Amino acid sequence: VDAAEARHLVELAADLWTPSLAHDDGAARTSETASLRRLDDAVVDAVSERAAALFGLPRSCCETLQLVRYRDASHRYLTHCDLLEDPDQLLVGGQRVGTVLVYLATLPADAGGCTRIESLDVDVRPVFGDAAVWTNVNDDGDPDLASAHAALPLTAEAVADGLEKIAVNCWVRA
Repeated sequence: VDAAEARHLVELAADLWTPSLAHDDGAARTSETASLRRLDDAVVDAVSERAAALFGLPRSCCETLQLVRYRDASHRYLTHCDLLEDPDQLLVGGQRVGTVLVYLATLPADAGGCTRIESLDVDVRPVFGDAAVWTNVNDDGDPDLASAHAALPLTAEAVADGLEKIAVNCWVRA
Protein backbone atom coordinates (compact mmCIF):
# COMPACT_ATOMS: atom_id res chain seq x y z
CA VAL A 1 0.00 0.00 0.00
CA ASP A 2 1.12 3.53 -0.56
CA ALA A 3 0.94 6.38 1.96
CA ALA A 4 -2.43 7.67 0.72
CA GLU A 5 -3.99 4.19 0.86
CA ALA A 6 -2.61 3.59 4.36
CA ARG A 7 -3.94 6.93 5.64
CA HIS A 8 -7.32 6.16 4.10
CA LEU A 9 -7.53 2.71 5.72
CA VAL A 10 -6.59 4.12 9.12
CA GLU A 11 -9.18 6.90 8.69
CA LEU A 12 -11.85 4.32 7.83
CA ALA A 13 -10.95 2.44 11.01
CA ALA A 14 -10.98 5.49 13.31
CA ASP A 15 -14.42 4.88 14.84
CA LEU A 16 -14.39 1.09 14.48
CA TRP A 17 -11.71 -0.02 16.96
CA THR A 18 -12.85 -2.70 19.42
CA PRO A 19 -11.01 -5.26 21.56
CA SER A 20 -9.84 -8.11 19.33
CA LEU A 21 -11.60 -11.44 19.61
CA ALA A 22 -10.00 -14.85 19.59
CA HIS A 23 -11.50 -18.29 19.98
CA ASP A 24 -10.22 -18.79 23.52
CA ASP A 25 -10.59 -17.11 26.90
CA GLY A 26 -9.32 -13.82 25.47
CA ALA A 27 -5.85 -14.10 26.97
CA ALA A 28 -4.14 -15.07 23.72
CA ARG A 29 -5.12 -11.95 21.77
CA THR A 30 -5.21 -8.57 23.48
CA SER A 31 -4.93 -6.11 20.58
CA GLU A 32 -7.60 -3.89 19.03
CA THR A 33 -9.38 -4.62 15.76
CA ALA A 34 -11.26 -2.58 13.20
CA SER A 35 -13.22 -4.60 10.66
CA LEU A 36 -13.86 -2.76 7.38
CA ARG A 37 -17.05 -4.73 6.79
CA ARG A 38 -19.79 -3.53 4.45
CA LEU A 39 -17.76 -0.70 3.01
CA ASP A 40 -18.11 0.19 -0.64
CA ASP A 41 -14.67 1.72 -0.95
CA ALA A 42 -12.21 1.83 -3.86
CA VAL A 43 -9.10 1.58 -1.64
CA VAL A 44 -10.48 -1.39 0.29
CA ASP A 45 -11.31 -3.09 -3.01
CA ALA A 46 -7.88 -2.35 -4.49
CA VAL A 47 -5.98 -3.68 -1.46
CA SER A 48 -8.20 -6.77 -1.33
CA GLU A 49 -7.72 -7.39 -5.05
CA ARG A 50 -3.93 -7.15 -4.81
CA ALA A 51 -3.84 -9.46 -1.77
CA ALA A 52 -5.94 -12.14 -3.47
CA ALA A 53 -3.88 -11.85 -6.66
CA LEU A 54 -0.75 -12.87 -4.72
CA PHE A 55 -2.38 -16.30 -4.45
CA GLY A 56 -3.73 -16.29 -8.00
CA LEU A 57 -7.30 -15.70 -6.81
CA PRO A 58 -9.91 -13.02 -7.53
CA ARG A 59 -10.83 -10.20 -5.15
CA SER A 60 -13.98 -12.09 -4.10
CA CYS A 61 -11.73 -14.58 -2.27
CA CYS A 62 -10.38 -11.93 0.11
CA GLU A 63 -12.16 -11.66 3.46
CA THR A 64 -13.23 -8.33 4.90
CA LEU A 65 -10.07 -6.37 5.64
CA GLN A 66 -9.26 -6.23 9.34
CA LEU A 67 -6.95 -3.62 10.79
CA VAL A 68 -5.13 -4.49 14.00
CA ARG A 69 -3.58 -2.09 16.45
CA TYR A 70 -1.11 -2.73 19.25
CA ARG A 71 -0.45 0.32 21.42
CA ASP A 72 0.06 -1.03 24.91
CA ALA A 73 2.82 -3.27 26.29
CA SER A 74 0.13 -5.84 27.15
CA HIS A 75 -1.12 -6.03 23.54
CA ARG A 76 -0.07 -9.23 21.82
CA TYR A 77 -1.34 -12.27 19.96
CA LEU A 78 0.22 -15.52 21.12
CA THR A 79 1.37 -18.14 18.63
CA HIS A 80 -1.47 -19.16 16.33
CA CYS A 81 -2.34 -20.14 12.78
CA ASP A 82 -4.82 -18.18 10.65
CA LEU A 83 -6.75 -21.34 9.82
CA LEU A 84 -10.49 -21.61 10.30
CA GLU A 85 -11.83 -24.50 12.35
CA ASP A 86 -15.55 -23.65 12.43
CA PRO A 87 -17.32 -25.83 9.82
CA ASP A 88 -19.92 -23.08 9.23
CA GLN A 89 -17.16 -20.60 8.40
CA LEU A 90 -15.54 -23.09 6.04
CA LEU A 91 -18.84 -23.57 4.22
CA VAL A 92 -19.27 -19.82 3.79
CA GLY A 93 -16.01 -19.12 1.98
CA GLY A 94 -13.57 -21.98 2.28
CA GLN A 95 -10.34 -22.19 4.21
CA ARG A 96 -7.94 -19.29 4.63
CA VAL A 97 -5.34 -20.46 2.15
CA GLY A 98 -3.13 -17.41 2.56
CA THR A 99 -2.42 -14.39 4.70
CA VAL A 100 -1.14 -10.98 3.65
CA LEU A 101 -0.23 -8.81 6.63
CA VAL A 102 0.50 -5.25 5.50
CA TYR A 103 2.23 -2.93 7.95
CA LEU A 104 0.78 0.58 8.13
CA ALA A 105 3.42 1.95 10.50
CA THR A 106 7.17 1.56 10.98
CA LEU A 107 8.59 0.60 14.35
CA PRO A 108 12.24 1.09 15.32
CA ALA A 109 14.25 -2.10 15.80
CA ASP A 110 14.22 -1.73 19.60
CA ALA A 111 10.46 -1.07 19.90
CA GLY A 112 9.21 -4.65 19.87
CA GLY A 113 5.96 -5.32 18.02
CA CYS A 114 7.47 -7.78 15.56
CA THR A 115 5.61 -10.63 13.89
CA ARG A 116 7.32 -13.81 15.02
CA ILE A 117 7.38 -16.63 12.43
CA GLU A 118 8.01 -19.63 14.65
CA SER A 119 9.07 -22.20 12.05
CA LEU A 120 11.66 -19.86 10.56
CA ASP A 121 12.87 -18.47 13.89
CA VAL A 122 12.41 -14.99 12.39
CA ASP A 123 11.02 -11.75 13.78
CA VAL A 124 9.58 -9.49 11.08
CA ARG A 125 9.86 -5.83 12.11
CA PRO A 126 6.93 -3.67 11.00
CA VAL A 127 8.02 -1.32 8.21
CA PHE A 128 5.43 0.91 6.61
CA GLY A 129 4.19 -0.51 3.31
CA ASP A 130 5.93 -3.87 3.69
CA ALA A 131 3.89 -7.05 3.84
CA ALA A 132 4.49 -10.46 5.32
CA VAL A 133 2.87 -13.08 3.07
CA TRP A 134 2.45 -16.77 3.78
CA THR A 135 0.31 -19.77 2.93
CA ASN A 136 -1.79 -21.43 5.62
CA VAL A 137 -2.27 -24.75 3.83
CA ASN A 138 0.07 -27.11 2.04
CA ASP A 139 -0.20 -28.17 -1.61
CA ASP A 140 -2.82 -30.79 -0.67
CA GLY A 141 -4.99 -28.16 1.07
CA ASP A 142 -4.22 -29.52 4.53
CA PRO A 143 -3.36 -27.12 7.37
CA ASP A 144 0.28 -26.06 7.35
CA LEU A 145 1.28 -25.69 10.98
CA ALA A 146 4.56 -24.11 9.84
CA SER A 147 2.45 -20.96 9.30
CA ALA A 148 2.24 -20.46 13.09
CA HIS A 149 3.10 -16.91 14.05
CA ALA A 150 2.73 -14.45 16.92
CA ALA A 151 2.39 -10.70 17.38
CA LEU A 152 5.00 -9.70 19.93
CA PRO A 153 4.26 -6.87 22.37
CA LEU A 154 5.69 -3.38 22.13
CA THR A 155 8.33 -2.45 24.68
CA ALA A 156 7.36 -0.18 27.57
CA GLU A 157 9.66 2.48 26.12
CA ALA A 158 7.89 2.33 22.74
CA VAL A 159 4.52 2.74 24.44
CA ALA A 160 5.85 5.68 26.49
CA ASP A 161 7.03 7.26 23.22
CA GLY A 162 3.50 6.92 21.78
CA LEU A 163 4.46 4.33 19.17
CA GLU A 164 1.93 1.80 17.94
CA LYS A 165 1.84 -1.09 15.54
CA ILE A 166 -0.93 -0.89 12.96
CA ALA A 167 -1.36 -3.47 10.23
CA VAL A 168 -4.09 -4.76 7.96
CA ASN A 169 -4.89 -8.47 7.75
CA CYS A 170 -5.91 -9.68 4.30
CA TRP A 171 -7.04 -13.29 4.57
CA VAL A 172 -7.56 -15.09 1.29
CA ARG A 173 -9.93 -18.05 1.10
CA ALA A 174 -10.54 -20.80 -1.40
